[in-house]
Amino acid sequence: MTVILWAQAACKLKLPFIRPLIPNRPLSSATSFSQELAHAMRRKNVKYFNRLIAKYAESSSPHRCIRLFQAMHEVRVTPNEHSWGGLINGHMRVGDVEGGLERLREFLHGGGQLNPVLGTNIIKGLVAAGRMEEATGFLSEMQAMNVDPNDRTFKTLLRGCLRWGRGEQAEEIYEEIKSRDMRDEASDALMIRILCQSRRLSEAEVLLGGLNGAAPVPRLAVGYALLMEGNDSKAAEQARRAMEELASAEIDEMSKLKLTADANFIQRVVVERKEGKIGSETSLRNMPRLYVSSSNNLHKRELRKTLSEMLGAMDAEKPLHVEICAGSGEWILDQASSGDANWVAVEHRFDRAHEILTKRDVLGVENLLVLNMDATLFCSDMLRSQSVTSMFLRFPEPVGPGSSFFKPSFLRAVHRSLEDKGTFHIVTDDRSDVCSPAPLFTLHRCHCLLATPPTRMPQPP
Repeated sequence: MTVILWAQAACKLKLPFIRPLIPNRPLSSATSFSQELAHAMRRKNVKYFNRLIAKYAESSSPHRCIRLFQAMHEVRVTPNEHSWGGLINGHMRVGDVEGGLERLREFLHGGGQLNPVLGTNIIKGLVAAGRMEEATGFLSEMQAMNVDPNDRTFKTLLRGCLRWGRGEQAEEIYEEIKSRDMRDEASDALMIRILCQSRRLSEAEVLLGGLNGAAPVPRLAVGYALLMEGNDSKAAEQARRAMEELASAEIDEMSKLKLTADANFIQRVVVERKEGKIGSETSLRNMPRLYVSSSNNLHKRELRKTLSEMLGAMDAEKPLHVEICAGSGEWILDQASSGDANWVAVEHRFDRAHEILTKRDVLGVENLLVLNMDATLFCSDMLRSQSVTSMFLRFPEPVGPGSSFFKPSFLRAVHRSLEDKGTFHIVTDDRSDVCSPAPLFTLHRCHCLLATPPTRMPQPP
């Protein structure tokens, strides 16, 4: 197996030995963490400690939150609920749900009281980890403890339902929002997108018509649903209006680029359908084809059987390429459109997998299989030995020793699935020294190359 690690030239990485270092960037150009820590220990002020803990929680540095918490005990400063909240948030933001829950137990055991902000942070961490049943269960626990959930709590759960494809659960939460008189345009916008996922287009259109402000995100969701229904004129109109709203919407530039690309995609499909370049028939009946999801609680054996059948339906003479963590699918759809190979898109989040599936069916790409499942599960339990020609991992988060994608067990699974001369491409724009291919050298016949990424990724061999 050849592993190609595409990284920025400024990464300062050296082969063959690369030390896995976590970047140690100070929060300001003048003050390092050690200086801030020493200053906090001299001041012995709980508010100053809390400000630093909150800062490092937001920057996903729980190890620094822990060190600050230890320092409070060393200088006999008693942590308050804000200190504990920042520490728990630090764990949750990096996906350490168990660590966050353990800190919560310590807080409650020491006499602390749960509050809506802390409870919402716990729910947010559970949602991010895809643990929706536990998130809604924790909501019930909050209410049993007479902690009243706030608007942010319910919106966090709605976003989770969108991310993980829980339409029925979303309806219950939305009804609760309405019963508490918390319904607003933000909750309606989320519900519109969830309804579109569930193919309940007419209900989504009614909600969209009731929005007063700019709403490019739910509008494009409706546009995609209209495109799937074959209603091209209304889809193009929604795309046009979304483009107009983007000009004044308070959205970050990266999101604007993504939404602009979505609007352009809808308009391009409408034009190409008129020109006869792609089929104009509805794609709804094809949605289940070449698609499998682990979110429906199927046993691994059933998943493996279903996947085997779907791969068997593809052209066995063509090479098989896989992209894990495929995101919204722009890159893999572009690659698969040539039709000279079979492709598999693996994406854990339901909303992203659904977007890939929608675009694939609209474009009529028949050689692309979409899998809504965890990449680790896919590589370790779903693939046959030596069945893949190339595997791609583009811009993984996190990068480095804390990432499951750089653990020896995952890399061994990738190695097992690749052909003798198969290639694993890892693409990153991380400028820190966290990209460590050192574990790769423990693999049999593993060769690692480091290169500067070109404007476009090279075509698979």
